[in-house]
Amino acid sequence: MLKKRLIPKLLIKKHKLGRHNVIATFTSKKFLQYVPTGNPVDQAKIFESQMADELIVIDLEKEITNYEKIKIINQIAKETFMPLCVGGGVKTLKDISKLLFNGADKVVINSLIRDNPKVILKAAKKFGSQCLIGAIDFKNDKFNKPKIYDNKNKKILDIGLIQFLTKIKNYELGEILITDIDKDGTGKGMAIELYKKINKLIKVPLLISGGCGVSDHIVKGFKEAGADGVVAGTFFSNRDQNLLQLRSALFNAKLNVRKIT
Repeated sequence: MLKKRLIPKLLIKKHKLGRHNVIATFTSKKFLQYVPTGNPVDQAKIFESQMADELIVIDLEKEITNYEKIKIINQIAKETFMPLCVGGGVKTLKDISKLLFNGADKVVINSLIRDNPKVILKAAKKFGSQCLIGAIDFKNDKFNKPKIYDNKNKKILDIGLIQFLTKIKNYELGEILITDIDKDGTGKGMAIELYKKINKLIKVPLLISGGCGVSDHIVKGFKEAGADGVVAGTFFSNRDQNLLQLRSALFNAKLNVRKIT
């Protein structure tokens, strides 16, 4: 049985510091409110020291393959040893290749799933589907139905989350990451029943994100929803939330997680 994974998420973008623009990490709330939290490389080192199983880095400006961002990814890859998953503006096979060449172990794909799925099939054939994570964001519409959210154009699309997941079953994605925008950064708990339904539908590992506030939320994500990994930004960035302490709570809940060494 594969071990359950704890996966911190670093959101990065340019941040004005004095007279200079630097690449900084941010936490988010409902994809609207962003608060700077520090330096990406330093944050990555902290998460590794706390035994994170993987790290996800997403560029909020959707320019992950530009020189400055690639330099950051390359540095994180050289100074840490946990699997590194990277995304934010991936549009072409060349983008995927560039990220993998510069230290990413997996590439996170979002709008490309809708805009040009042929690129995903080509990437899976060239690099293997295990290095492709399909990131799907959703919001509830006025009828409280989960719909796909287009973050690039900032709008809810007229396609249901379950309908969309059924459509992309054969897209050769190695994993699926689902993010609940309405719960993002709120710490009020995760959409467990929905994730449970999704886990029965898809054939690849399920990563879930949005709403982690206390360790019990993560325990439920694993135990009840059957998630293979829990991805969190704000939860893991809070100074009073330590990955080592969380791992102990998961052990106590008899979950199959990596042992503290």
